[in-house]
Amino acid sequence: MSKHSQRVVFVGGPITFARSNQNGYHPKLKLDLEQVIQVLEAEGMTVHSAHRVENFGTVDITGQSQAITLRDYAWMKSCDIFVAFLPDQNGEILRTDGTCVELGWASSMGRPIILLRDGSQARPLIDGLEAIACVKTILIDDFLKNPRLLIEKISEIQSRSTPI
Repeated sequence: MSKHSQRVVFVGGPITFARSNQNGYHPKLKLDLEQVIQVLEAEGMTVHSAHRVENFGTVDITGQSQAITLRDYAWMKSCDIFVAFLPDQNGEILRTDGTCVELGWASSMGRPIILLRDGSQARPLIDGLEAIACVKTILIDDFLKNPRLLIEKISEIQSRSTPI
């Protein structure tokens, strides 16, 4: 059993703005997110993911805003680490309102945060989260070349902090 097997990880990222009417969820982003989840689960971690529950945006969530908010808030309260997947679109982070709310929850609850992002500049409040929270960053391209980087960052967080 892996030393990470008891960890609970909440993976957030764009859903609404990663969809196109013609093709559903952006295929490359879906593959990348699925790889993130698979790497964590291969280590025995429990993963919370709205992407999975909502089938990458194909489940009709009309009228379920409160239920989704309560679900995601409960996931944040129960997780050990929040992983925010923040891909680029035209040189800027793809809009992901829910993930920004979740970043606020994570930082206010003292949850360590791993930003999986492209090289573009984020928004100031995302870049500035290090001032108030434990934040580690991995470039998406680096993760895709070496998925173990995610596990290494989680180990780094574990070794530098009290149990999370």
